[in-house]
Amino acid sequence: MRYHGRTDTGRERSNNEDAFLTLEIPPLYIFGVADGMGGHAAGEVASTLAFSAVSAFLAENREGLQGMDPTVDNFSTFIFNMVSEANYQIWQASRNSRDHHGMGTTLTLAILWKDHYFVGHVGDSRAYMVHGEGILKITRDHSLVEEMVANGQLDKEDAQNHPQRHVLTRALGTGPYVEVDFFHGAFRKGDILILCTDGLTAMVGEEEILRVSREGTGARETAARLVGMANRGGGPDNITVVVVEHS
Repeated sequence: MRYHGRTDTGRERSNNEDAFLTLEIPPLYIFGVADGMGGHAAGEVASTLAFSAVSAFLAENREGLQGMDPTVDNFSTFIFNMVSEANYQIWQASRNSRDHHGMGTTLTLAILWKDHYFVGHVGDSRAYMVHGEGILKITRDHSLVEEMVANGQLDKEDAQNHPQRHVLTRALGTGPYVEVDFFHGAFRKGDILILCTDGLTAMVGEEEILRVSREGTGARETAARLVGMANRGGGPDNITVVVVEHS
């Protein structure tokens, strides 16, 4: 397994409210991206707190995770409990600080075990799988515009530039409980998993992500090139990418 994570402030923001996680707990790999929101640097606090909570949960449950029967139900339950704990900690921190009131964050997490991926997802950061000559969008954005597209109120082309495209319908920290989407599937030799925040996907299309990923330059170079493309497109937001190659 080869992987690399990269985050960049972008060209228009003064601080970076994104965060990412890369972690090995043999025989498992854990990766994640988060995009914080809120004033007074609260977004940065929320995304950082999300991964602090995730890391603490993994440390406390390391032996159980490593010895767990690797079924889909077990991974689903583990990811739900981990994300729920992160959500609760962010919500509590938001309630206890006037400066951080109303903060929240997206969170997209992937656990890789042998030839399988297990993804937990809240918000509009994304997970993609590049395999063969195609690219699969694993996650579904929890956004107002995505709901409008799903309901037939808006087409995909108009959604790209809709003024409410960044309005989330679900995020960590906005309440004591959160609904977590769960996805699983095959992750085989030659496949590439990409986790990213909307600072990338707003500027770089799926076909471009596929092209760069398939040019075989390695995880580090792929991540750097994708971030560079988002910045060359204007870089209006923070940009975070984690690229994982199954070698």
